[in-house]
Amino acid sequence: MKTLLCPSILLLTLTNAAAQEICDIDAARRYCDSNPIERVEGIWQLTGDDSRTVMIRRTAGRGNYVMTSLNCDDARILPGDTLATLTFTPDPTRFRLRMKLGPGIAAVSQTCAATLVDGDRGLTVEKPGFRFSLSPRLMFSEFWRLFFYYDNPARRIPSGMIRLYPQPDRGADSEMIYL
Repeated sequence: MKTLLCPSILLLTLTNAAAQEICDIDAARRYCDSNPIERVEGIWQLTGDDSRTVMIRRTAGRGNYVMTSLNCDDARILPGDTLATLTFTPDPTRFRLRMKLGPGIAAVSQTCAATLVDGDRGLTVEKPGFRFSLSPRLMFSEFWRLFFYYDNPARRIPSGMIRLYPQPDRGADSEMIYL
């Protein structure tokens, strides 16, 4: 009986490795070091604040990932909370990101586009937006010349995440480091 119990416990722990709850940076590093990880998996830092997350496979299959909070500046988000899910697309660098906004039952999910950039060192997130256009300039061309529009270039900087661990290999195009 003991000979069957040990292999079955080992098999259960291996199949549930991705489903384990990771809620601190040390556990996230152990997961990354002990499992074969895919391009988007790892520890990420959100740009704009000091929040860190871990991206892991949700199931044993490919293409479904979960983003879990490791630490966050927002007191409403606790370590181990699920922040978003990622689903792969036909383009290997682009993902469908479904973010969870709000607590508990009142949570609203928003779907965004996420793209791996800079050799998998960054993940940009494009939020959906609304655009309404009306062109009364056709009727009052001289009147509308009184107004001008200023475009803030900081608005075009993408938001997203920076990979903290593991760093991808630079490959053949890497810079030579001399000691």
